[in-house]
Amino acid sequence: MEKDKIKYLLARINMIAILYLTMLCLIAVPVVANYNFDGYPVETRTNGTVNGGVFIGCEPWVGTTTLTGNFDVPNGTVKWARLYTGIWGGTENYEGWVNVVFNGINDKNRLGPIHLRGKNDINPNVWCSTHGKYWMWYNVTDLVNAGSINTATTSKINATVGGFDGRVYGIVLVVVYEGGDDPKDIQYWINDGCDALHYAYATWPFVAHDSGRAYFNGTVNTDVITKANLTVVHLTAYEPCCDSCLEFNSHNLNTSIVDSNTFELNSWNVTDYVVSAGNNIWYWRGDDHYINVANSILVLERGAVKKP
Repeated sequence: MEKDKIKYLLARINMIAILYLTMLCLIAVPVVANYNFDGYPVETRTNGTVNGGVFIGCEPWVGTTTLTGNFDVPNGTVKWARLYTGIWGGTENYEGWVNVVFNGINDKNRLGPIHLRGKNDINPNVWCSTHGKYWMWYNVTDLVNAGSINTATTSKINATVGGFDGRVYGIVLVVVYEGGDDPKDIQYWINDGCDALHYAYATWPFVAHDSGRAYFNGTVNTDVITKANLTVVHLTAYEPCCDSCLEFNSHNLNTSIVDSNTFELNSWNVTDYVVSAGNNIWYWRGDDHYINVANSILVLERGAVKKP
């Protein structure tokens, strides 16, 4: 009888210990969220070659909570396409609903209403950084209508926590296509992310994130390059203006054309700077306290082998 009592007490102690450890784990392990004050590296999502082209269309910031972009995509067979759009939340503590529609579609490929939750965000197609800057992507490969106008609209629905701002930074459509009316021999890299550069006192602990780098890995036959174009998207750009905040393969590119502290898409001719391997860009924030680099796209046009 005494032994049974001891066994019962031991079983009760073990059960309590297990429950305690379980609760401790639940308290100690945070929910994984798609939020990082420093943002996310700008990395290659797709690269390759086509006999066609790479379309890059942009609808920039106008300071409204609804923004529509109309993109005249060339004729051809769509191989890859992503729609990007950005939202200003106000702070990382505010939350709200936004609606994203592409060619009238809002019920597939994650299009439609989306709840943006700042530092608590768990949307797999959202990068949220610093004080509530959102950059979102959508796979629209099967939704793009080549050879016609494609329309995208981003709009705020409502705030759910705090004074969620909801103004739209901009909209970008990138389409890689084969064939078309004026096909070219193209080698390309499409990089995306949302690298959030900031000064040291932006957050605790006081550690600055001043610069970043994006790579276009792989080999290039430089003998056949006839034109090279680099396109960079800044979710938020420079104030004050910076004329030396971007380098391609250690060659300074004039960034004075990036002349606002809001959304910017700009391109540079880098034909003379392409190397056979290890092509990359380096960027920094200059004297601005906060900038975000969201995309870097390198497109090379190729021709016949140059004669020695």
